[in-house]
Amino acid sequence: MKCVLLGETDSEAVKFLEKNKVIITSDKKELSECEAISIRIDTKTDKTLLDKIPKLKYILANSVGVDHIDLNECSARGIKVFNAPLSNIDSVAELTIAHILSCLRNIVPANNELKKGEWRKMENMGCELMNKTVGIVGFGNIGRLVAKKLQGFDVRILAYDVIKDEIEARKLNATYVSLDKILKESDIITVHVPLIAPTKGMIGEKQFDMMKDGVIFLNMARGGVIIEEDLINALKSGKIKAAALDAFAEEPPKKSNPLLKMKNVITTPHLGGMTKEGFRRMCMEPAKKLIEELRK
Repeated sequence: MKCVLLGETDSEAVKFLEKNKVIITSDKKELSECEAISIRIDTKTDKTLLDKIPKLKYILANSVGVDHIDLNECSARGIKVFNAPLSNIDSVAELTIAHILSCLRNIVPANNELKKGEWRKMENMGCELMNKTVGIVGFGNIGRLVAKKLQGFDVRILAYDVIKDEIEARKLNATYVSLDKILKESDIITVHVPLIAPTKGMIGEKQFDMMKDGVIFLNMARGGVIIEEDLINALKSGKIKAAALDAFAEEPPKKSNPLLKMKNVITTPHLGGMTKEGFRRMCMEPAKKLIEELRK
């Protein structure tokens, strides 16, 4: 079997596949003859691409989500998609905590100013995380891990999800509430929902208006769940004190995107799951699923 790499993958995953007699190549000229492709989230896998790979049987999606793949088209063609839904959830949860603390303590602006020779100690006075209310929108695998990692900070945790696991929530000292209650009562709101039809644009002007003045807002999910223009307006008005964004509606965002120029916004280039450990698991899991499938 031949597999064409259309995106970055981990060297250990490549070695594993080759050890199991899968021929690996990065030459796109081989697409017409390959039976498998390995992709990342920046490879849009739709009918246009699939038409170029007539013999395709397997897609190794080195990612948690699969919203970049036309699953209906794959199903119609009998193509199996292997992704890694739990591979990097610890990585995302850890970055979430880092962003929360960075926003609270003004770490990024203080660092940038000091490197320019500006000693702005009082101006960068921050706030403690202790005794704050943290609202987690999307209490799935990642949302629950964020709650777990918050346990040592003495915070109140509110959770929103369409699917509830009350037993797990109690273990994490979290309380399920409505989305409106999270918006109204949280000092910090972090979003961890998949990008699907019901969540597209779920946080916009109406939701921002409901939030506390001076709230800290994080989007650690997908850019499309937030209406960016409304977020910009909420930041300009001071409704949102600071925001941390790991995802954008358009990736990479245009240089003209106002969010990239705002002092009270911390941005990362969709780094949530990008740790060495998380990336290795993200690539190994689909590879192992492929070999298991071939051995049946």
